[in-house]
Amino acid sequence: MFTCDRCGRPFDKGRSKSAHMAHCGRILRLRTLPGLVALRQELRRVARLEGRPDGVAPSLRGFRALGRVTDRRVQGAVGGYRAHNPILGWKETVRRLGFRPAATMRFAGERSWVMDDVYRVARVLGSPHHMPTRREYLVHGRWDVRTVLRYAESDTWSGVAGELHLTPNRAFPTARRAAA
Repeated sequence: MFTCDRCGRPFDKGRSKSAHMAHCGRILRLRTLPGLVALRQELRRVARLEGRPDGVAPSLRGFRALGRVTDRRVQGAVGGYRAHNPILGWKETVRRLGFRPAATMRFAGERSWVMDDVYRVARVLGSPHHMPTRREYLVHGRWDVRTVLRYAESDTWSGVAGELHLTPNRAFPTARRAAA
């Protein structure tokens, strides 16, 4: 029987203990006061880059793009992320670190506005008759992909393409993706 020197967790095999010890050291360093202070400073830095007022956290999308650590590390530091299973959402995570969540949700308005934006992205990509991929829409679109799915009468991205009378992605040659 083996036990972790840092947290006291018991293990049957020495190999399991050594793998745990490597991970446990990182977790304990992050949960200490200097680790949390560093995470707060990083959140503050990214929020400033996004132009948010003091005390308001950056958006998750902005933190993923501009942060020097991963959002999973931030969630793990407050006990909100374990084994690829997010326990806490981003808003609750930043609240626990002493920030107010950013009000990033935009009201999409009418259904026609959302669907017109999908057409606009198709035109921007140079193929007005072909549905943009989810990734292309995330880059060029005005709203999130989930917003488009919520406003459409379909639950799938290819269903949205059919509803808008656009050719779905898989029916289009892959040369388009290489050119974009």
